[in-house]
Amino acid sequence: MLGPWRPRVPAAKYGVAPHVTLLYPWVPAPATDAQVERLRAALRGAGPFEMSFRQAGRFPGILWLAPEPRDTVLRLMHAVAAAFPETPAYGGQFTHPEPHLTVAKGSAAALDAVQAEVQALLDRTGGLKVPVRGAVVASQDAAGFWHVTHHLPFAGPG
Repeated sequence: MLGPWRPRVPAAKYGVAPHVTLLYPWVPAPATDAQVERLRAALRGAGPFEMSFRQAGRFPGILWLAPEPRDTVLRLMHAVAAAFPETPAYGGQFTHPEPHLTVAKGSAAALDAVQAEVQALLDRTGGLKVPVRGAVVASQDAAGFWHVTHHLPFAGPG
């Protein structure tokens, strides 16, 4: 669904798949086993859920989709942030980061047209629905490419 607009996200050419970020930057690569275990502990109790995207939004120079249920995503973001206070989200630039999936980057005029297309598609299809079964850790290599290094399944309570 995002294919036509994905090239407008510079990170896409470096292997960044569409995603909703829980914490960036996280820890310097490569993450240690202890850091991954801290992350796993922060996410413990989270269960699989369905995430949907029905509304486009904007930051300056960025078009994004709002994930629903927003509260579930915020709980995950807050849990990870609490477990890693030494790595504030976006370097501390934003005190309350908004959960989002980046669709495109560009000038306001370029994004106006893309947003109209994206919102029309979301309205026509009822939105994008995605099963969320866990979180992943991705690390950037020396050439700037991103690779998934860990899969952390959501097992639910217990």
